Order: sequence, then C-alpha cells, then structure tokens
Amino acid sequence: GNELGGALLSSYGESTCREAGMPSPTQAPAANSICQKPAKLLGKQDLKAARAAARKLGARFNKYRRELLPHYVLLFFDALLSKVGGAGSSQEVVGRMVAWLYACRDVLFPADPAGRDIP
Repeated sequence: GNELGGALLSSYGESTCREAGMPSPTQAPAANSICQKPAKLLGKQDLKAARAAARKLGARFNKYRRELLPHYVLLFFDALLSKVGGAGSSQEVVGRMVAWLYACRDVLFPADPAGRDIP
C-alpha cells in the first residue's frame, strides 16, 4: 500500500473500532464492496471530470502549509470516504466505510512493484 492508505487504515484499526462499538475491520460486512478500478465503472466523461477535480483539489492543497498538509489530506479523505457508508447511524456508516476500506485496500492503495509508495 502507500502512505495515505496506511494512515487511513491505521486510523480505523482493531482498537479504534472496538472503542467506537463498531465491528472489527476484518469482520465488518463488506457485501456491498465494489473494488474495481474506476475506469471499469465510469464513462470517459466521468473520468475526465474526476481528473479535473483532482487537479483542482491538488492545486488547493498546494496552498496549505506543508507541515499541516498530511492532516488536511486525512480529514478530506475521511470525509470523502464516509460517503461510501451510505445512510444510517454514525456507527453503521463508519462501519461500512471501514469494511469497504479494508476489503478494497489493494485496489485503493496499490503498492509499486518496486516496493515504493505510489504518490
């Protein structure tokens, strides 16, 4: 995986889930997980819009102080990924998000074949 993936997954480890009353990340139901790469799910216009949004977000993040950037990026992705959890109580939503993160981690946060983090 990469640094972002490691940081996100470590935020929702076994002890955190237990404290929050959520299922273990390895036992949380992941039946609705879709772990395909976006190119297989989206049309060309969707991918074009996503790339444009990513460039815009990257430009915005470049304006932040470097030492604070990792914290902002984690908060952003945490909020973004909570949308994966759908509706329900906070525990249900975050539980589904965590299950999806763990089920799809190899697709979401691929490792470079040479063992380096992929930016």
